[in-house]
Amino acid sequence: MPSNNKKKSLKDIKTKDVVHPYSRKAMQIRRAHTRTDKLTRGLTTRVTNRSLEAERYLWFRYAMDDEREVLTVSELHELMESYIARNDEEIQTLKDGRRKGQPPPKKLQMLETLRKQNQSEYANGMVIPDLTDKATVIYIRFWDGDMNGKSNMQLLTLNASSASKTSVASSMDSSTAMQDDPPTLIAM
Repeated sequence: MPSNNKKKSLKDIKTKDVVHPYSRKAMQIRRAHTRTDKLTRGLTTRVTNRSLEAERYLWFRYAMDDEREVLTVSELHELMESYIARNDEEIQTLKDGRRKGQPPPKKLQMLETLRKQNQSEYANGMVIPDLTDKATVIYIRFWDGDMNGKSNMQLLTLNASSASKTSVASSMDSSTAMQDDPPTLIAM
């Protein structure tokens, strides 16, 4: 049985300077380049997603009133709506500054796409720090944005459908509203 001769990195391939384009060595080099590109893309995607997640958590940290110990679920929904609408003024300014017949600027397209993504994520369930938990609120106030410390905070999945149930149920007894459909806690 032959051993596995797949070379995964360029440093494992010897004499890669002069090769025939259709040789086995050229295929090894191509595979190694493809693998390196794929790993780099994955790393870039993960880093970008983590930084966007940290940015969201920091936004909630600074948006929360410093005098409040914890927030209610309805206040979390209000914060979520203001989070989604945080770029609306800039979008309106860019729309007003655009002349008729001109294509929209890339920044406008990016901001509108970001708003739509946030709306769809909120409709399906957006993960945010649990600001109804006192320990999480204390931790997030001193948090510096390092995603390695994310495991120390309680997370909450908040969606738009629970907002409508919460606002209707808030006129009734608040204890029965939480029993019907509480927000989902995520232990991460």
